[in-house]
Formats: sequence, structure tokens, C-alpha cells
Amino acid sequence: MGARMTVAHEAYAVDMLLNPMIETLGMMADTLGPNEPEIVAPIRMAEEALKEAILRDERGPVSPPEYTDAAANWEAPPLPQYVAAAIQGELITLKSTPPESARGVLANTAHKIGQWAGGGYVPSRESKKTIWRIAKASGAINALGALAAENIISENFKRGESKPRKAPQRGQ
Repeated sequence: MGARMTVAHEAYAVDMLLNPMIETLGMMADTLGPNEPEIVAPIRMAEEALKEAILRDERGPVSPPEYTDAAANWEAPPLPQYVAAAIQGELITLKSTPPESARGVLANTAHKIGQWAGGGYVPSRESKKTIWRIAKASGAINALGALAAENIISENFKRGESKPRKAPQRGQ
């Protein structure tokens, strides 16, 4: 017999699906900006509809009750210097890459940082958002297009997560 999903767990699942969609829609609309009003308007409408769906949900807090206390007291372990330097190097490379050459560098950056996320060193969601922000600042998102850039980041990050990396032990 399968486990029954409680209302709190169902709300948590909805939140975990809708919030990333809202963020992605927002990033796409921000990237397209005033240059593409016929595309941005429906994106903004979808973003607002998802936000309203969450607000209409009257089931209370959207986190599983049994995880609330543990999450409040959890502290991230310190990031090893090797990992921090590797990630920083990837982001600097991405930021300094000319937009017309960004496709391969963006894919490589997403893959390598995905490997660190797969190894448990950095959170996936925040890492992808950081890659997006750096790519946008470098002009890569405008050069590639928002949808293409999102696909490059998502696919290569996922591939990286499936091949996790571990930091070398000190003294090796």
C-alpha cells in the first residue's frame, strides 16, 4: 500500500512546482523586456496566475511539518576552498566570455557547477539562478535567447548532477 499524501505534503509539492515556474517566467520576461511586448504580456499573465493560485491556497503553510524544525536549525557546512575556487573560476570565465561565444562556455559552466551540486556542496536551485544572473550580466542570455539559455543551463546542470564531483582531501 502506497503512502498517503497529507494536505501539508500536497501543498509543499505544489509550492515546489509552482515557485520555480514563477521564477523562470519572471526571468524570461525580464530578459525579453520591453523589446518583445507581444511575448512578455502572456508570460506576465501566466506568472500572475501562478502567484494567485498559491495565494488562493488556504491550506496553510507550505512545508512538511516533520521537516520544519530540522530545516530551521540546519546550517550549511563550510564550502571547501577548492570547491569555492573552482566555482568562482567558472563564473568569472562565463562573465568574461563575449556573448557570441557564450553557448559552449555556458554549457560547460552549468555542467561543472552541476557536478558540485551533485556532490552535495552547493544547492541546485540557487546555483542555477546564479548561473542565469551571470549569463544575463555578460549578455549571453540576450545573444542566445532566454529559452535556449534556460535549456542549456538546465540540461547541462542535470548532466553534471548525474556525475557528482568530490573535492580532493587536504594533502592530496
